[in-house]
Formats: sequence, structure tokens, C-alpha cells
Amino acid sequence: SEALKKTREELGYSISNITLERQNAQTIFKLQIANEGSTEKEGQLVDIVFIDKNGNEEARMALYIRKIEAGGSIETQATINNDFTNVYDFKLETRK
Repeated sequence: SEALKKTREELGYSISNITLERQNAQTIFKLQIANEGSTEKEGQLVDIVFIDKNGNEEARMALYIRKIEAGGSIETQATINNDFTNVYDFKLETRK
């Protein structure tokens, strides 16, 4: 959906270039994460929460965001063993 692909601010990061791809029996979630702040952000483990059109959680998967220098960005990806290419949106949550 267009909602899934829109650039957004999540957990103090700027998230862009978001794609979901199906490969064999897996969904690959790719994104670019930028630290637009003035200080380095330490690496952290987060949950990607996939949301349906009604705002309900469909699935969640872990993603480690490595350390990003102030003004820097990384490209990263996470893989899940199901087809979630039709999810409506997502959000990031700090892993508990």
C-alpha cells in the first residue's frame, strides 16, 4: 500500500525507501534508516509491527538497527517466513 511506503519518523529515525518483496516462502522487508539528529544513535533491537487496514496487528518481526552516526544512514532488511507483502502499514516499537 502507499501508506506502507511513505517516509516517516519512527523512534527518532527517519525511515524511507521501504519495500516488501516475496522470495520463495519468505517476505523481505527493506528500508533505509537515517539519524537526522546531532548525536550518534547506539544500535538497538526493535520490532517491526505490521498493521492491517483496520489498525490491527497482523505480525511482528525483529530488526536490529546498528549504530548510526549523527547525520548518517544505513540500508537494512529483515526476513519473515510468511507472505506479508499485502500488509497495509507498519510501525517500529522498542523491543521489550
